This record gives sequence, C-alpha cells and structure tokens, in this order.
Amino acid sequence: MSSNLIVTCHLRAETEHLRSMILSTLFLDLVFIQFIASQSIRTNLTDGKCTAGFYKSGQECISCESGYYMDSTNMHDKCLPCITCDEPAHEVEEKKCTSTQNRVCVCKSEFIRVDRFCKPNPNFTVSLNPQTTIGTSPVVCGSGFFRDGRECKSCFKVKCKNESCKSFCSSINKEGLSDTLLLVFLMIVAFLGSLFLIWFGRRFCRKTKNCPNSQNRSDQPNDVINIHIPMGRNVSARYETTIKSLPGTSYPHNITSGDIQSIMTPLIAQGNPKLMQVLQKESWPAPVLYTVIREIPVLRWKEFLRLLSVSDDQMERIELEAGPSYLEKQYLMLRLWSQSSGAKMENIYSTLHYMNLSGCAQELQEKLEQLQV
Repeated sequence: MSSNLIVTCHLRAETEHLRSMILSTLFLDLVFIQFIASQSIRTNLTDGKCTAGFYKSGQECISCESGYYMDSTNMHDKCLPCITCDEPAHEVEEKKCTSTQNRVCVCKSEFIRVDRFCKPNPNFTVSLNPQTTIGTSPVVCGSGFFRDGRECKSCFKVKCKNESCKSFCSSINKEGLSDTLLLVFLMIVAFLGSLFLIWFGRRFCRKTKNCPNSQNRSDQPNDVINIHIPMGRNVSARYETTIKSLPGTSYPHNITSGDIQSIMTPLIAQGNPKLMQVLQKESWPAPVLYTVIREIPVLRWKEFLRLLSVSDDQMERIELEAGPSYLEKQYLMLRLWSQSSGAKMENIYSTLHYMNLSGCAQELQEKLEQLQV
C-alpha cells in the first residue's frame, strides 16, 4: 500500500513538472511570436537600393509601416506618410494606403475639384423621373460626367471609354489638337525668326568686320595706284608715278602728284586753288591718307582718331564744315592729324595693334609697300 502511494506521488510530481514545462514553452513561444510579429519584414539591398514598399536602414531594407508607403526603388531612410482624405472638405477615399501606394482621395460625386479643393458641381443635378414611383430620383449628370448607378463619375477617370463621354471627349480632343497646332506654329515661327536673326547678324558682321577689304565705298576711288613715296618726314612736292586703272577707266602713264591729288582729294578740294596749294605742300599725299582710311573699320574710325590725339571738338568741327560725304570727313580728319608735329606712320601702326587690329596693320603695310613700287 505504501509502495503504491509512493508511485502515485511520484507520477503526480512528474505530471506537474511536465505541465509546468509545457506552459513555460508555450509562454516562450507566444513571446517569440509576438516579437516576430512586431518586427518589420527585412530584405537585402539590391544594387544599394531598396524596392518599392521598403526603406533603407543600414545595409538592410525594412518594410514600410502602416500608414506609410514607398512607390519606387529608393535609398530613403524612411517611408513617406500617406495622405488623409478630408471628409469635411467633401473628399472620399478611392484607393487605400498600402506600403507601395499612397492613398487616393477624390471629391464626392456632386463635387468637382477646382484648384485642389472640392467645390459644388454646377452641372450636377438630381431630378425626379415621372415614369418611376415616388421616392426614386435618378441622377442626371452634367457635361464631363457619366451616370454609374446613382452616381456621376468623371469621364477622365475611365479615359473617355464610356459611351456617354464620346461627345464630351471629342470636343476636348479638338481643343487639345488646336492647342497643339498653335504650339507647333509658334515653334516654327520662333525657329524661322532665329534663322533670320542669324542671317541678318552674319550679313551685318560681314559689312562691319575688322578688316573690310571687300568693302567698296561709293565715294572713294577704287583705282590701284603705284607710287614711289619716301616714308620720311620731309618729302618733295612732286613724284614720278604710274597708275594701274580698273577696267573701263584710262589715265596717262606718267602724271605728277598734283594730278593724283586732284583725283584722290574729296570734292571739297576741287575748284579751291588755295586748298590745292596746301595739299601739294603736305608731306602726307592723298594716296597715303586714302590707303590708311581704306584699312580702318568705319565703326571704329573715331576711336582710332581719339587714340591719335584728335579731339572730339576737332572732329565735330570738321563734320559741320565738310560736305555730306563721310569719306570727305574722314579724309579731312586724318589730314588734320597728319599736319601735327608728331604725325608718323609708326603711330598709326602702334594704334592699330593697340586696337587689336593687327591684321589691318599688316594689310596697310603691304598696301603702302605696293605704293612704293
């Protein structure tokens, strides 16, 4: 009897111990399950980025929590919060917030969105149908909406696939087409305008380039003159010259410098014996002055004279006293400088180099060498 009692007590003790072990194991399993459930899903990085629905945390990607989303591959350290629909502002939820998609809110059926706000739709009306029983009021939708049961839905949501939206969408497409044609027309006009400006600019630059060798002035002689001219300060009053004329003109083969000056001097000198006597006594003959004038860009003429110490007052006085020919004014301005005590050809060369017209200086030197032949 005693032995049976001992066995019974021993079995009871083992049963209690086994029960406590089972309860402990179940409790630990429950804690572990809760811990796992509380943790977010973790994945590995793909090329240093996390896929949609996950955000980057260290070297792992963690899934977005409830109320947050990430709709593209990213390297962000947190997910974006989903928007909330403003029910007092007549917004309703169309699509729920998920880990890969933001919540989509739309206006109620009797409202339309204007500047991000839901405002009453003036085209939305509800009328009674006399053919139906009392208590039924079928919905009559306005332009841009179609009837879906007892609701009006926007034609844009179904991409104009509904039969009721065809007339509305066709008018919208025509307006869009006209806007597209207008845009294309404006682009063509802008392109043609740009081409015209480029053509005009190149033509203008061709006329006013730094060394206008091809520029022909209507009032400047175009004859190529070969004349022997000593480059010193004191030059005799007469020179033996030869002239090569352009086609259609003829000159005697041997003429004096006075004859050359009568050809090359502007019209103001013709018929004025006193001025002709002054020109014949000058050390800078007219061919030399005209050669210099020919090589100076017209738009930089006054800058050239200012660097040669010709004052603006002197230039203005010549412009007022001289005739209408601009070449005549250029000639008188340069002749005025040539009469100064320090007038030397080296000054002209150095001035052209200072004005970044070295090419013009080189061509001027070549032209003057041709005059000496």
